[in-house]
Amino acid sequence: MITLDRWKTIPLREQLLHIGAAILRAAEMETKSREHFLASLEEAIHLATLSRQDSQWQQYPDAMPHLLSRLNEYKQGKATGVAVLWQAL
Repeated sequence: MITLDRWKTIPLREQLLHIGAAILRAAEMETKSREHFLASLEEAIHLATLSRQDSQWQQYPDAMPHLLSRLNEYKQGKATGVAVLWQAL
């Protein structure tokens, strides 16, 4: 997994692309493989957590906490249709 130091060198737009790619992979696996779905969600959660710690996101203080909250709802099975999150990015 990527480290915070490395993540901070990636521009904000590219960070969003990486998070979005993990969410898209989760969406593709949601009905096919619970194991791969959860692994992709974990990746998205990890990247969103790194973004929350990155000063580039200070101008958007609510974005990552909200996204993390929603991702955890999907992980816990409280919501379905994770593709909606990818579309929202």
